[in-house]
Amino acid sequence: MTPTGKLAINGGPKSVTNLISPWPIASDAVRQSLQSVVDSNAWGLYDGDSTYALQVKLQDLFDCAHSLLSCSGTVAVELALRGVGVKRGDEVILAAYDFPGNFRAIEAIGAMPVLVDVAEGGWIIDIENLATAVSEKTSAILVSHLHGQLIDITAVRESLPRPVPIVEDCCQVPGASIDGKPCGSFGGVSAFSFGGSKLLSAGRGGAVLSNDESVISRAKHFGSRGNDAFPLSQLQAAVLIPQLDELESLNSVRQSAVEEMVAAIGKDCGSQLIRPKTQKQSAWYKLPWRLRSNVGREVVISRLKAEGVPVDVGFRGFAKRTARRCRKIGDLVNAQQAADETILLHHPALLEPAETREQIVSGFKKVMTSLDG
Repeated sequence: MTPTGKLAINGGPKSVTNLISPWPIASDAVRQSLQSVVDSNAWGLYDGDSTYALQVKLQDLFDCAHSLLSCSGTVAVELALRGVGVKRGDEVILAAYDFPGNFRAIEAIGAMPVLVDVAEGGWIIDIENLATAVSEKTSAILVSHLHGQLIDITAVRESLPRPVPIVEDCCQVPGASIDGKPCGSFGGVSAFSFGGSKLLSAGRGGAVLSNDESVISRAKHFGSRGNDAFPLSQLQAAVLIPQLDELESLNSVRQSAVEEMVAAIGKDCGSQLIRPKTQKQSAWYKLPWRLRSNVGREVVISRLKAEGVPVDVGFRGFAKRTARRCRKIGDLVNAQQAADETILLHHPALLEPAETREQIVSGFKKVMTSLDG
């Protein structure tokens, strides 16, 4: 797949510095795969050759024996939770800084979210605080690999006072691995997203993967309403299959770009931007920084966008949610700081030519240097 065409990222006048390639990338392989389903006249089927082929590829790539396709990553998380047996009145542990849909997926079941702080300066759950969060009602732990940071699922498991099912949210990191083992294969079940902006995109869609057939069976049973209530279509499957073939190579390009840009920006902007620790074999949907400045974050983001840097804020987090909706472990100060300080660079910028990435770095330096002054 190669970038074709350009798109203004901030709605302003087009210039060399505020253009990045649109996402998803135009691809002959995707076009041909889609056309083959249209020509076969099988595109209206819930289950067919394309969905089957996609499941086989997902299971092979993410080292899981069983899978279930779904209509979105958000639904995939809920199905995964139901698959490990979460029910009304249970508790599910998650990070106090995370995608809002994960909190709501727990609520949708009738369970209570239990919030644990994130590690200082980061975006993923603080493993050291997990043990104190486990109660008699705990029926699952939902852990997210987030903003390129990968969580050690083995360490999570070893930190627990008793065995608890682990749901691994891989929606942002398809293709990432830890010590050669793919993310998505560490927990009892994992969830993936194929939303429009994701590294694997079908506009919408998701998947649940597990090595435990009973987990997938329970998730599938919940969605069975005379037919599949949460399907992924043959057309969506068709556009995803060739993207899986390109995932490793594109992730490698993103990884190199992240290392290069983080190092370059950090040289001049260390007093204002807390750099992320780059992890080998990660996958970068959003490249994060923590901004600490007397100038408001929204002002800084506006200035960065004016320089053509495609950034936005992170998640709002859950630290301020009331006791009516969740149980909190500690003061969650790190999660609140993450919510207040995070800025994110969108992944299409990482696939741009070197000269465009250099312009993005230059834009960062210009804005951050002006704040220092």
